[in-house]
Amino acid sequence: MDAAAFLYKQFINRFSFEPTPCQDRLFREIAAFITSADGDIMVVNGYAGTGKTSAIAAVVAAFKKSGISFTLLAPTGRAAKVLSSYTRCPAYTIHKHIYRQKNLGEDGIGEFTLSPNREEGMVFIVDEVSLIGIDAGRSNVSFGSGNLLEDLIKFVRRGNDCKLIMVGDGAQLPPVGLDKSPALSPEYMSIAGGVSYCTLSTVVRQEAASGILHNATILREYITSGVQSIPISRLGLCAEGFPDVG
Repeated sequence: MDAAAFLYKQFINRFSFEPTPCQDRLFREIAAFITSADGDIMVVNGYAGTGKTSAIAAVVAAFKKSGISFTLLAPTGRAAKVLSSYTRCPAYTIHKHIYRQKNLGEDGIGEFTLSPNREEGMVFIVDEVSLIGIDAGRSNVSFGSGNLLEDLIKFVRRGNDCKLIMVGDGAQLPPVGLDKSPALSPEYMSIAGGVSYCTLSTVVRQEAASGILHNATILREYITSGVQSIPISRLGLCAEGFPDVG
């Protein structure tokens, strides 16, 4: 059994459900990504109800058991707490982990510079990447280049043989002022090079009866197709058949 097959088996052993085809492919692709020297960034786009959280929790548990070094990050404090909760491991905000304070100017503006990455063989797993912006906007604090996404990639690549797994939902609201999330956009991420992609789109059976998820899935499909209006008949607006919509 090669290294990728062994790691894939560890993921499956720590997953509490029968994986969907999408989840199975995700486990195989993460295993190949971790054990291969080709590429150092992987983008995982998981839509609502596809079991992304459970799958990532299984991956983290397998990393921990297999001795693979990892660091969990998220763009906000709340997102870091959620990530820590479902993985049962410490998680930190991106800003706290990749920046260090340089000085405080006379105008009271704090200035933070990109920290050195002294890690070797570390896998950085970043959740809720749809929230990561590329423009600092107006602030009395200056962080690195002002482009959080590019600073994150630069920080990871400053380490020795480190990898970056970015996890998010392309159907969620993008950063303020943008039409879509740069971190989940192949067009934008192509400038980084060495990026692979995996999408979770199959809704798990446990969520199939959810009216909220039904509506979210319909909205996501229409957003993806570029259609401007949604027929009201397609949405689950009554309680019949959907106990959580009324």
